[in-house]
Amino acid sequence: MVATIATNGAPTPPAGWTQQAQANISTVYLTHYTRVAGGSEGSSYTWTAATSVIEAGIDTWIGVDTTTPITGTPTQNSAFASSAAPGSITTGAANALLVMGGFG
Repeated sequence: MVATIATNGAPTPPAGWTQQAQANISTVYLTHYTRVAGGSEGSSYTWTAATSVIEAGIDTWIGVDTTTPITGTPTQNSAFASSAAPGSITTGAANALLVMGGFG
């Protein structure tokens, strides 16, 4: 599973989630987490932040490398704007799935 969480203030994930990437502008944080799903997953997860959780989403896939689910590194962190252009990314494997996170 990949969670993308936008918060006002640094986020705190629930147990079992691993932070993969984080960008922040002032007090607004956009953070990506991963978790390998098991046989007894809960029906919901709760993140906390200093002020509030603004937006959150969780995506799930099957057939993913569970040892190294994220191998690329983003190269762009856009400030507040009315539009955003994608940056470049180098993947760690052929036929990789690219996931972009944002909020607004």
